[in-house]
Amino acid sequence: MKQEFDVTKLFTRGKSQLQLAITTLVVLLLAVSSIFTLVYTYIETSDGALKSAWQMMKSTNRSMRRDVLRYLGTAKRTVTATTYGFKDVSTVRGNYEKLFPVMVGQLKAQREIFAISAGDSTGSLLMVGKIFEDPKYSVNKAKPLPAEVAFRSHYVDKPGGIEYYLYMDKKMKVVDREVVPAGKITYDARTKAWYTDADKAKGNTWTDVRIYGNGEFGTANVEAIRDAAGKTNIVISASIALSLKDGISSRLNVGQNGFAFILDGEGKVIAYPEMDKITRCEENAPEPAPQAGAAPPPTVAKPGQKEPRKKERTAKELARQRKQAADPAVKEPPPKCRFAKADEVENPALAAAFHKYKEKSNLSDGKNIPKRLNYQDYHKAVKRLEAEPRKAFDRIYTLNDEKKTITLNPNLPKEVIPTVDDVLESINYTYNMRFSAAGEEYLASFQDFPESYGKEWMIGILVPVNDFIGALKTTILHVTLISLAILMLSIGAIIYAAHRILAPLKLIAQDMNRIQNLDIDESVRHRSFFYEISLIADALASMKHGLKAFSKFVPFTLVKQLIESGKGAELGGEKRHLTMMFTDIAGFTTISESMTTEELLIHISEYLDSLTKIILAQQGTVDKYIGDAIMSFWGAPLPDAEQEYHSCKTALLCTAKLKDLNKRWIAEGKPELYTRFGISSGDVSVGNMGSSDRMNYTVLGDSVNLASRLEAINKYYGTNIIVGESTYEKVKSRFCFRPVDVVAVKGKSQGVRIYHLLAGLPGDDTIAPTKEDIESQKLTEKAFNAYMEQDFEKALGLYTQLGKTFPKDPLAEMFIERCKAYIKKAPPKDWDGVYVMKSK
Repeated sequence: MKQEFDVTKLFTRGKSQLQLAITTLVVLLLAVSSIFTLVYTYIETSDGALKSAWQMMKSTNRSMRRDVLRYLGTAKRTVTATTYGFKDVSTVRGNYEKLFPVMVGQLKAQREIFAISAGDSTGSLLMVGKIFEDPKYSVNKAKPLPAEVAFRSHYVDKPGGIEYYLYMDKKMKVVDREVVPAGKITYDARTKAWYTDADKAKGNTWTDVRIYGNGEFGTANVEAIRDAAGKTNIVISASIALSLKDGISSRLNVGQNGFAFILDGEGKVIAYPEMDKITRCEENAPEPAPQAGAAPPPTVAKPGQKEPRKKERTAKELARQRKQAADPAVKEPPPKCRFAKADEVENPALAAAFHKYKEKSNLSDGKNIPKRLNYQDYHKAVKRLEAEPRKAFDRIYTLNDEKKTITLNPNLPKEVIPTVDDVLESINYTYNMRFSAAGEEYLASFQDFPESYGKEWMIGILVPVNDFIGALKTTILHVTLISLAILMLSIGAIIYAAHRILAPLKLIAQDMNRIQNLDIDESVRHRSFFYEISLIADALASMKHGLKAFSKFVPFTLVKQLIESGKGAELGGEKRHLTMMFTDIAGFTTISESMTTEELLIHISEYLDSLTKIILAQQGTVDKYIGDAIMSFWGAPLPDAEQEYHSCKTALLCTAKLKDLNKRWIAEGKPELYTRFGISSGDVSVGNMGSSDRMNYTVLGDSVNLASRLEAINKYYGTNIIVGESTYEKVKSRFCFRPVDVVAVKGKSQGVRIYHLLAGLPGDDTIAPTKEDIESQKLTEKAFNAYMEQDFEKALGLYTQLGKTFPKDPLAEMFIERCKAYIKKAPPKDWDGVYVMKSK
C-alpha cells in the first residue's frame, strides 16, 4: 500500500506515524551517504582496531600476569606469615596447641589456599586443609565423609608413634576422627617433595606442579625455618590447587573468543580454561590377583605380536574410574600421569602460538631481537631499572624521551647478544605475534614469569583477529558493489532508526515480561515521542493498575509458582507424592467471643501472616485459609525432594514464632493463640479443581484427610504437633520425635503409627531440643516399645516414671490407664495395638 507523506506529522509530539518516520530517516541517510565514505571508514577503522587490539593484548597480558601472580602470591604470603609466627618453634611435636590455631587462621583467611602443612626434622607433621569434592576418609578411603565436614587435619608424631586425622565442620568443630594403628604408621614428612625442596633451597621457593590422586593438580610455596647453624627445623608449605574452577581457570577468559594460558619452558600446559584437558594419564590394565599354582601373566609381547596400546585419559577421568572399581581381587597399578603439551589440548591455535613464540624468543638469532620497543609501554619500566640492569639495557637500546622512542643500537657486539633475553625480561617485555591456524588468523601475546618466581613459566593470551575486525571485514565484502553497499547502508539505517525509535517499545516489552511473572511496578512509566507508542504505554499503565488491584484477591505466590513451573490454568490434576500440613487454633470459639469483630480480624490476620511467611519460606504452598485454620502442602506445583523435612521444620518454626508472638500479645492484653499441627505424606491428586469459571489449585486423597485428622487428635493426646508414619520414616533421623500411639482415625479401620514432633536436633538454632525434650523422647520410646510388646507391667512402670518426670504430660496418664486395664484383662491374641478413634 502506498504511504502518503505528511511532513506536518513528523513534528507534532506524540502524533507521528512510526512507519513514515522510519522511512523518512532512511531516505535522508541514503541521500548523504556514499560507498567511498564507507571504504575510507573501513580502512581507517580496521587499522585503528588492530592498533587498539595490540595494545589491549599487551595490557591484558600484563594485567592477567599480575592477577595470576597475585593469586599465587597468596601462598607465598601465607608461608611468610606462618614462618614468622613459628620462628621460635623448633619442632611440630609437642607444639600442636601453638601451631594449629595459627595454621587454621591462615587457611580461613586465604580463600585460594587449600592446605597448610608443617613438617619437622623428626618426620612429624601437622597439616590443615580444605575438603575437595567427593570427599572420603583418609584411612578408610571407601567411606564418604559426612556432608558437614569442611576441613581435614593430619597429625603425625613420628618419634611418638602417633598418627591421626581430624574431620571438622566450618566452625572447626570436630565431627569425626581416624587413628592410624601404631604398626601401620609410614608417613615421614622428610621424604615429601615439598619438604626436600624447601630443605635444599636457600629461602622461599615453589615446588613443581604435580597431579594429585583425585585428578586435581597444583603447586605449593615452601620455606624452611632453620636454626643458628642453618639446619632445617621446620618446613612450612601452603598449597594451591590450580585446577579448581574458581581459581586460576576462572581468570583465563579474554573477550568473546580469546583465552589466556600458562605454559612451562617445554610447552607443558599449567593453566587453561578447559582444565580437564591439561592432564594425561596412561590407563594401565588392572592385574588380577594371582591364584595359587597359577603362572604369572605375560608382561612382554610375543614375537610378531604388537605391544598393547595404552589408552590415555585425563587425570580426573581416571580418578573417577578408579574410584568406581569395586573388585578387591584386582590390583590396579598406579597410573603414569603427565601434563599435556600445547599441541595435545586439541587446540591448533595454541600449538601454533607456542611454536611461533619459541621461534621469536630465540634471541640467539639476531633477526629476532626487537628493533623497536613501544615507548609508552616500556619507558617507565626502563627508568625504574637499577644501575647495573640499566647499564645493560643501554648497551642494547637507546631511550629518547624527546622523540619518545626506544630503538635497537646498531651493530651489537656478539658478547652483548646473550644478555638481550635478561634485559627484555627486566622490563617485562611482551612477545606479540600474528599468525594463522586452522584457517583463521590470531593475535598472541607471551610474557615470562619473573625470575624471582624460580620457574620457567610464561603466561600467554590468544585472541582471534576476527574478534577485533571481523565485523569490518564482513562490511567491506558487502560494499564491493554500490547496490549492495546501498542495501547494507539502508539496513544499518533501519536498525539504527529502529533502535532509536523503538526503544520505548523494548522497554514496554520488558515491563510486560515482568508483568507476566506478576512483577508489577506502577512507578515505571513509559513515554514516547510517537502517538501509537504513547497509546500503548497508557494502555499498559491502565492494565498494571487493574492487575495490581486484582492481585489482592488471588493467591499471588501460587500463581507465580504455576508460571515458573509452566503449568496452565486448566482443569485437571495428576497423582504425586506430597506432604500435607493442617493447622488450627485451640479454643478459637472462646477467643472469638471475647473480642470484637474488628479486634479479632486484626489479631487473626497477624497470626495468619506470620505462619504463612514461614510456610512460604520453607518452600510450602498455602492451599487455603479455613477460618483460623491453614491448609498447606509441599511438593507441588514445584517438586521438593525435601518436602517431609521442610514441613516438619515449618511446624517447629511456627511454634517458636508463636511463643514470641504470645509474649507480646499478652503484654498488649490480647489472648494467646495455641496452635495444633497435623502432618502426613502420601500419594494424592493435585491440580486445578472446580469449574471452568472458577477453579482452585488443591489436593485430594486419603493422606490429605489423614493430615486433617492428625491435627484434630492433638486435642485427645494433649500434643501440639502430630506426624504420620509415612512422614516420620523419611525424617526420623533429622528431628526429635517420640511415639504417641497406633491409631485408626475416624472412618478408617487400618491403624497407623503417629509421632509427637518435639524439636529439631542439637545445633538447629531456634528449634533445637531442650534437655526435657530429649528425656521425654527416651522415656516415651522405652514405654511405648514395652506397650507394643504387651509387656504391660514394664510399660506401666515406665509411663508412671514419665508422668512423675513430666506431670503435665497427658500422654502418660492415658497409657497408665490402658496398661492397668490390660493387666487386669489381657487383650485378644490378635491385638496389634491399634486404637480406633471414635470422633474426628
